[in-house]
Order: sequence, then C-alpha cells, then structure tokens
Amino acid sequence: MARYAEGPRDQVDLVVGQWVERCILDDRSLLFPDRAHVWTGANLAWVFAALKDGALVGTAGGGKFDSKWKLQLESASPDQRVLAADVMVVYFLFTNAVSGEKKRQLVDLSLGDAAGDSAPAADVLAALDQGIGDPGMHFNLGRDVHLRFLLDAARRLKDRPSDELQGLLASPWELAAVIDDGGEPTHAMRHVLLHLLRPDEFERIANGAHKSAIVSAFDGMLEDVEAADNDERLFALRKRVAEYVPGAPGMNHEAGPDFYYSPLKEMWRGGGLAGGEGASDIEALEWKKQIVLHGPPGTGKTREAEELGGALIRRAALKAWGPARYFASEDELTALVSRQSVGAGGLETAGGVPPSNVFWVQLHPAYGYSEFVRGLRLEGNTTRYEPGLLPQIVEHYHAQPEDQRFPVVLVLDEMNRTDLSAMLGEAFSLLEGDKRDKVLVLPGQNKGEPAATLALPGDLYVIGTMNEIDQSVEALDFALRRRFLWKDCRFEADALYDMIRGAWGKLVPSRFKFVNAEEQVRQLGDRAVALNEAIASSPELGRPYEIGHSQFAEVTFFLGKSLASRKSVQLGTYLWTGKGKPQPALTDLWSWSLGPLLEQYLAGSDVRDAELKRLRSVFLDGASPA
Repeated sequence: MARYAEGPRDQVDLVVGQWVERCILDDRSLLFPDRAHVWTGANLAWVFAALKDGALVGTAGGGKFDSKWKLQLESASPDQRVLAADVMVVYFLFTNAVSGEKKRQLVDLSLGDAAGDSAPAADVLAALDQGIGDPGMHFNLGRDVHLRFLLDAARRLKDRPSDELQGLLASPWELAAVIDDGGEPTHAMRHVLLHLLRPDEFERIANGAHKSAIVSAFDGMLEDVEAADNDERLFALRKRVAEYVPGAPGMNHEAGPDFYYSPLKEMWRGGGLAGGEGASDIEALEWKKQIVLHGPPGTGKTREAEELGGALIRRAALKAWGPARYFASEDELTALVSRQSVGAGGLETAGGVPPSNVFWVQLHPAYGYSEFVRGLRLEGNTTRYEPGLLPQIVEHYHAQPEDQRFPVVLVLDEMNRTDLSAMLGEAFSLLEGDKRDKVLVLPGQNKGEPAATLALPGDLYVIGTMNEIDQSVEALDFALRRRFLWKDCRFEADALYDMIRGAWGKLVPSRFKFVNAEEQVRQLGDRAVALNEAIASSPELGRPYEIGHSQFAEVTFFLGKSLASRKSVQLGTYLWTGKGKPQPALTDLWSWSLGPLLEQYLAGSDVRDAELKRLRSVFLDGASPA
C-alpha cells in the first residue's frame, strides 16, 4: 500500500470516493450532492476555457491567481461556479503545503454566491484540513495548468460508457493509460490524480523525476520485473523493499516504507530534483560523469553535492551487496559516504585506506596542477615528482576490496576560484566518457623509475560547485564546459519553507506553533521570489546577485529572539501584522543580513541608496519588483 501520509488522510480518501461517485460516475456536485447537472460536458468545457483564457496571464486582476480567477468567473453560470469550486476542492486534496483556511478561501472565491441558501457538505470542507504530501512549488504556482489537466482528465473519463468507466476505475494501469492520453502536458497533477484514485498502486509522489530517480536507484532489486513504466516498477519495488524495511516513520505503519524517509531517501535524493518529467540530477551525473552546480550563494549547492555523491555510492552498494546486507549496514554506509575534506597535502589515510569515498577539495587561486595532478617535492636533498590528489584518489579506488569497489566522488568546491584548465593539465582529456580507463603518460620522470601514468576509472565522478558572483578568475573555457553538465541552482521557496519548519522547534519558543505561522512563511517565500526578481532585473545587479534560501531562513533566529519575551501573538501575524506591516523579525533580517549584503553589492553605484530603498520596499512592503 502507498497510503502513507505525514498526518491523517482518512477524510481525503473519503472525499475522493465521493467525487468519483457523485461527479465522475454521475453529474452531481461534490460540495452540494443534491445539485444535479453540474459535472456536465458543457460546464467542464466552460471552466476549462476560463482557465486557458488570456486573463490568467500577466497582470490582469492584480497579477495573482486568486484575483485573476475571480475575474474569469464573473460571467459564469451558478452551475459553472459550483463546478469551479468542486474542482478546486479536488485540486487541494493532496497538498499539505497549503493551510485548510487558504484552501477554503479559494473554494469560496470560486463559488461566489452560487450556493444560494444551501450549505456545502461539511465532510468535504473538513478534508481540506488534511493532506497527503507536498507536490512542490510548481503545483502551487501553476494552479491554472494543473486545474486544466484535472478537468481534461475528468472530461475524458466521463466520455466513456458507464460500464466501461467502472471497469477502468478498477484497473490501475489501464486508468493511467487513459489519464496520459490527453492533450495537456504531463506534470504533477497527473501523479496526484492517479494516487488519489488508486492509492494502493500509485505512490504519493507528484514528480515524475522523483519516480525516475527512485526506480533508477533501486534498479538492482527490479532486474526480473517486466513492467511497462515507472509506476508499475514502483509498485513491485514497494513490496520488495517492505521485506527489509518494515513499517514507516510517523503514523500509518501499515502502509509500509515511504520513499521520502530514511533509509530509502538517501538512495535517490541525490541533489535537487526539478519539477519536470525528465532525468533526475543523479541520472544525469551517472551518464556524463561530471556536473557543475552553479548559482547564487546560499542555494544549497554544497548539500546537493553531498547528496549526489552519497546516493551514487549507496546505489552501487545495494547492487553489490544485495538488499539484505545493504539495509543492515547503515553505519558502514554512513562512513563510506561521509565527506572527507582534502588539503594541499593530498589524502590522509587511516589504517592505510581512507574510510570515505567522497573527497572534498576547496579550490582557491593558489591551488594548481602540482597539487592536483603531479608536482615536484623536495625530499631531503632530492627533488622528486610526486602524485597529486587525483592520482591518489584513483589509487584509492583500485585499492578497494573487490566486493566493495564502489564509485569515488570528487567535489571541486568553488571551482571558478582557480584556473581549472591549468589545474587539470593532461587530465583534461581524460574526463571524456570515452576516454575513461585509457592510460596517459604524465610528463616528468624520476631517475631510475618508469614514467608515471594516469587513467581515470569509469566510476570516478566529479561534482563542481560555483557561485556565479565570484569573479576570482575568468569564465571557464568552452572546451572545459562541454565536459560538464550544468545545473542552475536558484532560490527555492519550498526549500526555504522546509528550512524554517526544520529550525522552528530549536529556535522559536515552544508556545508558538509553526502551523500558525505557516501561511506567512509561504508569504515570505513569495516576497523572496519578488526580491530576487527585482535584483535580477536591476541594471545595477543582475541574476548572479540573487539571494539564496539559506539567507532568508535566518529569519527563524530573529523570530525566536523577538518572541522570547512575548506570551502570545495574534494568530498568523508572526512576520507581518494584520495590516501588512513588517514585524521585528523581518526588519531584523533586513537590517542584519539582507540589507548589508545588497549594500555591499551596490558599493560604488551612483544610485545605491535609491536602489536599496526600492529593494527593501519590494521585500518588506510588497511593492512591485518591476
């Protein structure tokens, strides 16, 4: 079963059943079950068109979905408004990243005065206080796209004869084929809808890249599975994993293990995973063998590099050891994937072999070829060529026992702070996938010794991190760029939300509950997005000067300090007052962190003060970033 959730989901599952019975198999309303002829083809077409109309694009209605949607529904009939409200309920059933209050506000906005004297079904509205998972930022920001997919899928299901539709709803893989056979692009709503309709077969995963990464990570447990797609393979995988990892964290132990929790998540959560349906970061790295994580400071590039390296090694261990040994060897695995920092002196071994396969080197302008590939060292009165870090890592790879010859990962942190082409030297060509394991003779030979050679194993992976704002050296040359894949790491509102939620219990007095601040934390993410838009469009700054989520997350510290002497706070006004004025935690964040950073970025600008004032207003007061 894939019915795991972070909290109760019984009402959600109940309402999904009501939706199928009342709306898909019949034409009645979900919110008003006595109201007939609501989910008709004509009404579905009208609401679909309203979501596709140009008024939902640009600044119409104030530029927000809520106000745009209100505009679109002004000409709707009462039944069309009821349908719009029903669809909004179904859209919100899965997500736990939006409060029940906010969900009901959008349902009410959609409904308008179409209810008349009737009251909506209480059990349907109650389900909006629950949730199954967080479908990601794209789900919340692209509501019109996801609602269109939902409407299109519902229309195509309802076009089927009744007896055929009953059978289709009972056949998960045939149902998925019908859901996929539409005109709308595939995105999170596809996965959400299938999980809602068939939670015992489809995972609570709203991201196709996540599904692909999981299947790829656990491929060794699926070698004998003949399945057409990732959903079927995940269904088989859940049963097999459950044999080794009984139960699940939190509640709903009968649901079995969940792929978003330990010990499963470490196998596939390699780096950030975009909201698209293509390859995951780790699959891209496995293919190219080199990747650069680049973007503004504070966007989690270090964490992503650690996750990528760890996931590569863990999946190799699963294939080599098998699931029984793998799931019983967490301590050994943790040591194997722990970050090992490497200085100019090369590897520091413990007992002959370093315990970790993840090597981390902080690059700087003085770090070059002699430290990385081969250089002259003075030994007594003799000068000799000695291997640098790269040959030592290759030697470590080959020194591993045969049953534990796992990938080695080299992280080049802040790789644009040195002359990378000069540092790599002859090894530059060996990075190519078709040049791996080919032997290259290195220049310089010690007297009485054979010539030194270097061959990079296919299981050596290189991850670079790069802050775009750092102009220590010239841009990397094109030939070197071609040898890497490039991942743009930007600010992520979801990551900011998770960081604040994770730090809340440590930094904020326990009498103040995160759930009461949740709506304004989401608003903080919106303001951070607006501030970064203003920075990116500023003639004085630009995209490299955007601010990462880790810096915005410092608001949790300031919030804890501002609340320490207070007994209570008006509900939901932790960051802004009820009238929209910034609270002390926000002004402290600006005064201590964001403002000084931007002031430094603008040093020397003739319009520094005016630009700082404009950016401050965008963030604290909600002014337009344009």
